[in-house]
Amino acid sequence: MAQRKSDCHGLPRIDGADVTILQASWHSDITDRMLAPCRELLVQCGASDPTIHRVPGSLELPIAAQTICRLTPRPEVIIAFGIILKGATDHYEVVRNECLRGLMDVMLREDMPIIVEVLPVLSLEQAFERSADNEFNKGLEAARAAVDIVSLRRTLRAS
Repeated sequence: MAQRKSDCHGLPRIDGADVTILQASWHSDITDRMLAPCRELLVQCGASDPTIHRVPGSLELPIAAQTICRLTPRPEVIIAFGIILKGATDHYEVVRNECLRGLMDVMLREDMPIIVEVLPVLSLEQAFERSADNEFNKGLEAARAAVDIVSLRRTLRAS
């Protein structure tokens, strides 16, 4: 098995960054495998320990994100984790499309970066592959993206 690359090497520091992670409850055994390395890498890069909220499912991620955006103080970035498993009906397409559209709407309306690792998969095997203990874990990818966008926004605001 490939070694998990979860160090901050090559990433900017985001000292004190306030990060919120939203996690859909469905298939939490898989999203937990993304959450742990994400949290670890964020803290290694200087972020405060992320606040984690669980929501019932992926369709509830947008309303939770919007609520968090309207809190004071606001986080600098939100990360959303979920698994949407294709079944025998069109429900998969509805949940996938509305979840992603809703998160994009919140991101743009509230001027809040939302790192979306809501995985639409055809099988649980695909989800487990994307949450494996290696450098391709989607939790690590989410943390890297969060670090980069927080750093960029801090740089832009300082200039």
